[in-house]
Amino acid sequence: DTPYIETSDVLPTTVHHKQKLEAEGIVQGLFEDSLILRTGWLFGANVGQTDFVTARIAEIRASDVVYSNVQQIGNPTFVNDLVLQIQHLLDFNAIGVFNCVGNGEAVSRFDYVEKIAKTLGAKTEIKECSSSYFGRVAPVSPNESAFNKGLDSLGANIMGNWEDRLVKYVSSFQ
Repeated sequence: DTPYIETSDVLPTTVHHKQKLEAEGIVQGLFEDSLILRTGWLFGANVGQTDFVTARIAEIRASDVVYSNVQQIGNPTFVNDLVLQIQHLLDFNAIGVFNCVGNGEAVSRFDYVEKIAKTLGAKTEIKECSSSYFGRVAPVSPNESAFNKGLDSLGANIMGNWEDRLVKYVSSFQ
């Protein structure tokens, strides 16, 4: 129910997350000085590519009503911030496991989509729904939220505030 920190017991709820955890263990077993980064909800696609945000922008522009999952929470993370954070950690010669997510409070997918719509100035109604609404074959984890405790402890957290980055990113589409 709370954001994961690097020392939290990891309890993967999907095959995808189980495989990511298994991969972390393999890397740590092979390289004692490894650097493992846990990210979340990346946005910031290259021109001509699609990410969650650009897909929602298209959906919002094409619809009067958009449904969004109110149950799943996480941390939107701007790709450019992640790239800078990776370089910063490499310059720091950091090793270990670090969360690298957008700073700010975790948010539901619903609130995330609502923020996109408001930034666009769209009149599209964003309606709450449960994760079952989408009929996904692969389930999603209800809580993918994290806190950058390791980065903060190291004094190396340069991740931007996800809301500020989202507003700037979405505004670039207007």
